[in-house]
Amino acid sequence: MSVSLALALLAGCQGNPVQGDATQGSSTDPSPTSTTDPPVTDPPPTSTTAPTSTGEFPQDTGSSTIEGTDSSTVGATLDTGSSGTDGTETNGPDECGFVESFDGLPNGSAWPAPWTSVGGVLLADVQGGRGRLLPVTSDYSLARMFAPLACADVEGTFTFEMSDPQTQGVGFYLRQNAGFLTDTAPPGEGYASFSQAFTPPHGISVWREVDGEEMILSQYAPNPIAAGMVYAVRFRVTQLDATTTRLQTRIWPAGSAEPGSWDVDVTDDTPSLQDQPGGLAIDAWSQHIAGIPSDLFVDDIVVTSAP
Repeated sequence: MSVSLALALLAGCQGNPVQGDATQGSSTDPSPTSTTDPPVTDPPPTSTTAPTSTGEFPQDTGSSTIEGTDSSTVGATLDTGSSGTDGTETNGPDECGFVESFDGLPNGSAWPAPWTSVGGVLLADVQGGRGRLLPVTSDYSLARMFAPLACADVEGTFTFEMSDPQTQGVGFYLRQNAGFLTDTAPPGEGYASFSQAFTPPHGISVWREVDGEEMILSQYAPNPIAAGMVYAVRFRVTQLDATTTRLQTRIWPAGSAEPGSWDVDVTDDTPSLQDQPGGLAIDAWSQHIAGIPSDLFVDDIVVTSAP
């Protein structure tokens, strides 16, 4: 996709609280709830339980064009500084400035620097001007690509397309420490917005990873996710006080107007994650435990300091 579209994805509002619990990999999933009124005060922290784990190799869809996408309907354009040749941009004094559009890279090429694989990656390449990411299938089929940043109060947006939503999920981590589950030293830690359509209700939620264990912090806010459709996500992480972080996220069809309220708005008080600068990670999840998982495409990745 174009850098102009990527830059068009950044703006922000305040929104609706959703809370719940579950531990990833457990047999229990939180039940759906609806959200309506945007909070003025901070919701109380929650913790806890969630999805389980369970491939074909679909053909590349090719073009990275989002039909009908218009920067005026996605968000306000932000100045994120000068562009680098590797697809990233930095924001001068803003140490959180980062843009990835995957533009100008040939099909089959690797994700450009500074991206690195930190675990579980079967394939991370570029197709049609987008990043493609597939996990190694196992009893916990998760792939993670990491980009180093030093952001504590941070906001990010990206777009994604799933080939087989009934088996897929995509995570967008901020304050991430470059770890991966319990496979690295130190283990993975950070906060994530996670979108999925493999277990009802299909939609978006907020997660944390602590000591390599991923845990859900909110019930899924219902949102339909269809194969071959492109969706945009915004995720904001802000420190409310010395012991509390606010986590807000929303999802909408790319090319349509960005909603003015949050699908999920919760707080968390995990000590090791408070006011902790970290990087960005993209996760690809598959329910398949064997074979080749379906393609996940990501694009238009923009990270800045939170407003």
